[in-house]
Amino acid sequence: LVEREFESALKFQAANTLEQINTWAAQWMRFFNGTAVHTRTRRTRYGVWQLITPEQLRLAPSVEVCRELAVCTPEYRKVSH
Repeated sequence: LVEREFESALKFQAANTLEQINTWAAQWMRFFNGTAVHTRTRRTRYGVWQLITPEQLRLAPSVEVCRELAVCTPEYRKVSH
């Protein structure tokens, strides 16, 4: 979607900086998530996100745990039936 809808439009606008592209991308994201109706839910993405209840939210692990997960070597395990 991003390639077809946002990136393809960049050939019609010359960006001077990466910050300018990021600004355009943020504007496009807000527009798209607020107006494009998803075929499965028949709602916009922002509309569906509003249906999430507090009980469905999960807190992310601490910053330390996230850093450890990002840099640790994967452990390969054999799973039995």
